[in-house]
Amino acid sequence: GLSCAFSFKGANANVYTYDKNENKKAIAEKHGISFLDKESLLKKCDLIITCTGRSSVISPYDSRLLRDGCILANVGHYNHE
Repeated sequence: GLSCAFSFKGANANVYTYDKNENKKAIAEKHGISFLDKESLLKKCDLIITCTGRSSVISPYDSRLLRDGCILANVGHYNHE
C-alpha cells in the first residue's frame, strides 16, 4: 500500500493513509504521508484505494461514512478482497 501512496504523493496528490500496523504508520509519516484514523479517512477522502490483501477492509458500516461521489477502488491481487 505504501508504494501506491508514494505514487500518488509523487503526483502532488494529498495522500492520507491508515493501517493497524504502527511500523507502517512511522514509515508513512517519515515520507510525509499523513496518517488518519479509519473513520476520519473515510469521511475526508474523494478517492480511497485498498491495498491490503485482506477481505472486508471496508465494511457496510464503513461505506455509510464515504463522501458523496467518493471512488472506492482495490488494487489487491486476490479475488477475495
